[in-house]
Amino acid sequence: MVKKVKYEMGIQLFTAQLDNGEVLSYRRKVGKGKTIILVHGNMTSSKHWDLFLE
Repeated sequence: MVKKVKYEMGIQLFTAQLDNGEVLSYRRKVGKGKTIILVHGNMTSSKHWDLFLE
């Protein structure tokens, strides 16, 4: 199940509970233009992409 957790500065934060118990989080900014996916490892946070997303 995917649920919206937070919305600030035009960026939505979602989480999804996986069958194995892990929680996947992702951020989405709706806008014009092409869609891109930015992937990072567990040693950083998607929060670091905020300036780029704005």
